[in-house]
Amino acid sequence: HLLTNPSEYAEQGITVAASDWFEADDLIIIHAHELGDNGLVSSADKDLRLTPGPWWDMQMGRVVTIENRYGYLYWDADAPANARCKGRGTAFFWAQMLMGDSADNVKGIQKFEGKLCGPAAAYEALKDIPTESEAANMVCRAYAAIGQNVLAEAEMVWLRRTEDDSAYAYLMEVVTDDAILGWLMQL
Repeated sequence: HLLTNPSEYAEQGITVAASDWFEADDLIIIHAHELGDNGLVSSADKDLRLTPGPWWDMQMGRVVTIENRYGYLYWDADAPANARCKGRGTAFFWAQMLMGDSADNVKGIQKFEGKLCGPAAAYEALKDIPTESEAANMVCRAYAAIGQNVLAEAEMVWLRRTEDDSAYAYLMEVVTDDAILGWLMQL
């Protein structure tokens, strides 16, 4: 209905965003970046926790914001075992890079420090890392150490910020380790 009537709610300031090219998750995050604090993401889809702007936390029943795009992680002991590592911003992206995302059939890292890496191990590895670049360097080093292609996983987990964005572009922004940058450029 909204696709054929995109202006139906224009008087209320609501714009209908649609695309035949981008996945809905990507489109939502693209628009979240465009709208900034004037947008609000409301979805039960955990992937959309990557939004840099206001996000409606259904569990808490309130709007949650983050100070910077890195955000935070937390441990939810009341959640099902495979969903206890939660967070906002790119901190949650880095957790997904380690633990994977079974809903999207993303495996994550094959081994982290010689062991399988589920939500608990991902949370423990990242919980005290204060910056996005430190998280990026640590996770990318772990992938490089076992020879696993970090870009393949990152492209599956990353949600675009603009129509021409990619996980590669994001990694090139945040990775500061020269050896890892060289490795990324060869993948």
